[in-house]
Amino acid sequence: MGRAILLFSLLGTIVIGGNCLVADAPCQSTDLGCDDGTRALYFQPVPLVVVGGDNGTLWISRNGGASFYPIVPASATANYASVLITPNNRILASGGDGAGNSYIVRSENFDTGWQVVYLNGGGDIYGLQVNPAGGFAAVRSNASTQAEILLSEDGLQWSNTPVSVVGSPAGLHELNGTLYVGMQSVADFFVRVDPGPSFTPSINKPGGDTGMGAIHGAGLSVVIGLASNDVYYRPEGGSTWNTSPLGPSFSGCEDAAYGNGLFLVACPGNDELGVSFDGISYTRALPTGVDLTSVASSVQDIKFREGNFFISGFTTGAPDTARMARSTDGQTWEMILLESNARAYSMDLKTSFQFLVPE
Repeated sequence: MGRAILLFSLLGTIVIGGNCLVADAPCQSTDLGCDDGTRALYFQPVPLVVVGGDNGTLWISRNGGASFYPIVPASATANYASVLITPNNRILASGGDGAGNSYIVRSENFDTGWQVVYLNGGGDIYGLQVNPAGGFAAVRSNASTQAEILLSEDGLQWSNTPVSVVGSPAGLHELNGTLYVGMQSVADFFVRVDPGPSFTPSINKPGGDTGMGAIHGAGLSVVIGLASNDVYYRPEGGSTWNTSPLGPSFSGCEDAAYGNGLFLVACPGNDELGVSFDGISYTRALPTGVDLTSVASSVQDIKFREGNFFISGFTTGAPDTARMARSTDGQTWEMILLESNARAYSMDLKTSFQFLVPE
């Protein structure tokens, strides 16, 4: 094959180098029909990480978190409550602009070519994710503190629709191909997003609850009730949500993730992580390896990506310290981001590919 040149093709577009084009490869790295052997021959994986923080800062890694560098895409007073690496390796980052406005920025070429694509009076925008129906979705409180879902086909133009249940949002969750809006402290606290969009209450609890964390794994959808300290669960194909208490060892449980056969729940209320094999019964993870109590007491995001669990958060003090940690089993953790005088709110991780161009 001869000597190879490494060219970074973040967008999957045609890249010219030597006497070969990306288009000359038998398949593209993102093609489902591109087998592992062919992909390994023509493309080299590049693990990308984005962490959203305060003071207008995003931390970027192109080596899976071995090192980070900070950038300020636009407003220096913004806080990034949610970040997303899109399928074509652009970055969407959302939150507030620091002046009372809901705020989204979008890159053109991974971490360059930034523009503000949404600016409107209201609360922080969070829950950025790929919409199973196509395009992208997020949630916010408008200027009247009513929950709204934001939808976009391309990440540039956004529409906002009030959720039919009165109240503020707690999160946006994708469970088995369907979007749900978690609501704060209302009876209909978990609301399905239907085409239109329209909205159908899915879980009702008299007296109210808050749908902060939710995850689907092992054929089970799991919702964590922040106020009740309950687990709501439903198997695939089921129509009824069942309820089980998390137990006295946990409180203030806000987020959940699934991977490697484990459900993991972050409970900043008592600085604990809960682990479960069935998604219903949880025990303390008893984490080791780093001072995870300092992270878990301010957990902002928990995800499973690329074979690992990741937690982002911060310690409060003089100064605050942004933190991000990684684990395969939820018990032994490795710190991969530690930034003084900063806070880490959100994160996303994705493997992209360098094209090996033969000369």
